[in-house]
Amino acid sequence: MNPDISICLLTWNRARFLDICLSEMFAAITPEKDGGLSREILIMDNASTDETPAVLEKYASFPGVKIIRNRKNLRFAAYKRLFFMAKGRVIIDLDDDVLKFPKDFDKTLVEYLETYRDYGFLACNVVQNEKTFGARPKDAVYTEDVR
Repeated sequence: MNPDISICLLTWNRARFLDICLSEMFAAITPEKDGGLSREILIMDNASTDETPAVLEKYASFPGVKIIRNRKNLRFAAYKRLFFMAKGRVIIDLDDDVLKFPKDFDKTLVEYLETYRDYGFLACNVVQNEKTFGARPKDAVYTEDVR
């Protein structure tokens, strides 16, 4: 049976961000045994040359985690491969520089998509702080939609 959600994360040479991201993500999702959604967590390393493999090893045994290691950097084409592998009813695209998550963020995103069916895609936003150095695009590229 396919999982409710596929959390898909592509990373490349951002071990420091990745470790924080995964630690915070796992702390924020409700475990399936406690009523959380069934999930798979697909993490693709796009041929990193830093400490990314060591960080991924820390999380390899977590429930639902599947790590894919590319021999060469496929650039953005890696997303196509990653999304093709996803089996969840809902795909959550997660960047490795998302460093904070609200509790039950996965359930919240799924509930939002089920409530507002005219949306086909939601993305997690980057927190602006001393660690991200303004990696997020300017506010002008976003469209505010209050529901």
